[in-house]
Amino acid sequence: MRHFQPVLARLQRFKRNTRGVAAMQFALIVPGLMLIFLGVVAAFDTARAARQATVAAVTLSDLSTRVLDMDDAQRDAIFVTGNALMSRWTASPATHSFSITSVINPVEASPSDPEVTEAVIWSQTNVPGNELETSDLAAYDLPPIAEGESMILVEVKGVYDPKFATMGLPTNVPIVRTSVRRPRFVTEVTYYDSSGNPITYSP
Repeated sequence: MRHFQPVLARLQRFKRNTRGVAAMQFALIVPGLMLIFLGVVAAFDTARAARQATVAAVTLSDLSTRVLDMDDAQRDAIFVTGNALMSRWTASPATHSFSITSVINPVEASPSDPEVTEAVIWSQTNVPGNELETSDLAAYDLPPIAEGESMILVEVKGVYDPKFATMGLPTNVPIVRTSVRRPRFVTEVTYYDSSGNPITYSP
């Protein structure tokens, strides 16, 4: 037993020795705290990006309804404004897209015609192929409008990659914002194509 006394004494001293405990606790706690901190930063960054998408949608719909008509140059100027408003996003169609769509409640030629309350007159986007069609309108909660009246639907959508979105935190967050307004000065905002021809509704 006498041979084990030095070993037992060392074990007792080791048990009572608290040097380095704070450093060990710090090393164990810091990774978790850093993960929480980065998660909060990523959440706020995503919220700010979503807010910018909302502001962009509202602003673009406001600009689109203040004109009497629109062409490619005016459309592109509106999209430039949208990119400027979304400063947290990369200014590239690879991350987000804008669409401006004129929707009409068409006048029925006769009572026997099928009842159509929402139809696309024209749709413009900064990403070719993302234009809306009449069949897409069912996915939107559009307000009712009188027969012969129109409205402008603006949609901003994209996939946002938050800052510090690592270590299992959410990445590639889909964000979609829409805004609907009536034209301010005309019944319908007419769009002129690159040849100068107006785009009209055809059933």
